[in-house]
Amino acid sequence: MKGVHMQYQVDLLSRPALSITEVSQILGLSYQTIRRRISVGEFKTAPHSGNQKILIYTDSVIKYLNGNQ
Repeated sequence: MKGVHMQYQVDLLSRPALSITEVSQILGLSYQTIRRRISVGEFKTAPHSGNQKILIYTDSVIKYLNGNQ
């Protein structure tokens, strides 16, 4: 369909958890910076083990955005 453009918006902060990549894009920080901040407890993650994808609770990202680290 020539000339037809679809636009959509996804509200990532309405989801219960986000990937490291998504948080990196939202905050404009590198993947490794997000990993470091997870390791020092600035972001809370869902339980995971081994090769499972790390998911960061959205509430902790919102607290970070609001300056309540």
